[in-house]
Amino acid sequence: NRSSDLFDLAVTIASQVTSPGWGWMVVQQATTLWESWHGSQFVGVSSRNHIMFGGQGPWYYQAVAGINMADGGLGWDRIRIQPRLTQNTTLVSVSATVGTYRGEIYSSWAQAGHVCGSSDENGAVTLQCPTGGVVSGVVFASYGTPNGSCGHFQVFNCSSTNSASVVEKMCMGKSSCTIQASNQVFGGDPCLDVRKHLDVEVTCSGGAVFSHTIQIPVGSVAEIHVPTFGADAMKVTVTESGIAVWEKGIDPIFA
Repeated sequence: NRSSDLFDLAVTIASQVTSPGWGWMVVQQATTLWESWHGSQFVGVSSRNHIMFGGQGPWYYQAVAGINMADGGLGWDRIRIQPRLTQNTTLVSVSATVGTYRGEIYSSWAQAGHVCGSSDENGAVTLQCPTGGVVSGVVFASYGTPNGSCGHFQVFNCSSTNSASVVEKMCMGKSSCTIQASNQVFGGDPCLDVRKHLDVEVTCSGGAVFSHTIQIPVGSVAEIHVPTFGADAMKVTVTESGIAVWEKGIDPIFA
């Protein structure tokens, strides 16, 4: 439907590194929001500090991470977790936290197939496949100055030639792995006197099609909406801690 199509269009604009999109501003080394999608770091066509495209913040939390106050709720006593994903959504993983006076609300989901991670130099990237899955391939790995976002990473200016082999050695066949973003781990400094970071995208095989980790404050009640990606809900199985909580259109726990 139209709302689903618009969600996927918004994801494209938010994640692509070409114009139109916020990623284009990042690639052009912008440190503020521009008034226009056009122009470059060398050619200005409008204001370089403008709120024109600055209203997307709530969308990341409410539509992408799915954190919302439920209808009739007050002060986050009732919560609705509902990521607006479709079978065409290109995002592969998202994590978000909203602080409330009751405590933090945390939503972290991942689609099977691809998992990404990023870290600045001297930090670490932790990759976690959906439940039951293991890392089966390295789609992208660059320790240096890569840019872009998950599913759209690109090598830029410099990258360690050992990037892919290091990630493969540390992650292949494992359900989770942690890679330190350091010169020591990647066998030297690929670009002297430059602040580096590490971007990684891997494929996972086996396990769940979709996994979702959720934390809600004590005393709050949440309703969880699970995306079916176009599948018939009667054929979807939902498990929690290995126990089926939705199967063949019914809740087996209370059936």
